[in-house]
Amino acid sequence: MSLVYIEGLDRMKVVRALWENSKPAIFFSHNSVLAPQYDETIAEAKIQKHKDGSWDVDFVCGRQCKVTFYENGTMDSKLYDRNVEKKAFDVVDELRVKNQKTN
Repeated sequence: MSLVYIEGLDRMKVVRALWENSKPAIFFSHNSVLAPQYDETIAEAKIQKHKDGSWDVDFVCGRQCKVTFYENGTMDSKLYDRNVEKKAFDVVDELRVKNQKTN
């Protein structure tokens, strides 16, 4: 398990940042199909939300975003980190810096 502290960040903004860091699934390039753009309505519909407050995220708008958000303000990024170059911790850290500049 690779836990990343995300307390104080909007989960959907974290999903978007992870999506932007991830490459389109190989299906698209192998089949000459344009990868979809990010759509928050579609992204939110793809997230499995559980009664305990946790969220499971798999593929979102054609990109791998495999993380689990927990109610305690952490996110398990083990599966995401396995498949991307820039790890989830770094993506979240950049999002925090960006949020501080805009506030």
